[in-house]
Amino acid sequence: MVFSPTYVTAVRVANILNLTTANGDAITSGNIDELAGSISEAIINDYIEGAEQHLDDKCNRAWRLKTVDDYEYHDFLSRDYYGAGYWGYGGYGRKSVVKDLKFDEIMTLDNGEGDVLELLTTTDTWTDLLITGSSGGSPQDSNGDYFLQGKEGKLYLLGDLPIFGYDVIRLKYRYGGNETVPASIGEATGMRAASRILDWLPDTIVRSEDSGGPSWGDLQKRWTELIADTIKQYNNKSFKPIYL
Repeated sequence: MVFSPTYVTAVRVANILNLTTANGDAITSGNIDELAGSISEAIINDYIEGAEQHLDDKCNRAWRLKTVDDYEYHDFLSRDYYGAGYWGYGGYGRKSVVKDLKFDEIMTLDNGEGDVLELLTTTDTWTDLLITGSSGGSPQDSNGDYFLQGKEGKLYLLGDLPIFGYDVIRLKYRYGGNETVPASIGEATGMRAASRILDWLPDTIVRSEDSGGPSWGDLQKRWTELIADTIKQYNNKSFKPIYL
């Protein structure tokens, strides 16, 4: 399947790098197939693909529809249980255990769409709550088995719980694609792709450079700072450190 950029165009990345045609013309959507040097729109798109994935992972969210295809695992330890609050009549009832999922902006869990929410209920038995249980209407719904705050990426277990241990909760889910791509995300993606092209393919491009302006090395440092600022703006998962 051919990758199609969502956050930024190859033309924008070419302009960030001041790429030109063989005749020295600025790159537009009408002449991007005339790029000077051995770089091409397809190669630029390859780097955009990596940059989009980088922004998704570091921001813990996406502005394109994505799927957690491999299981995302979570632990259930004694501190999860004893740190959870009882709720119900007179302050007593069931435990509401909350887990921070990796990503925000999660779509409603749906077994028919391939989503999975499984608990390890014995040492060798996984129970899928999307099949055997039901979603509550709130984190304190006495009629639900789980509740997902999709926007914040928080999962509440309201009924049966897994056995204690590591990797005893596992999920597959869909996220992103519900919002317009912010301009800052587009620019951060373009700068990330441009910087990686400079790192790995410096001899494939022909670019103009203003001798009176900052060097490409200085620009790369500035791009790194701007990308970090953008990630901090959108990363709401305080438990996950940001590494560029």
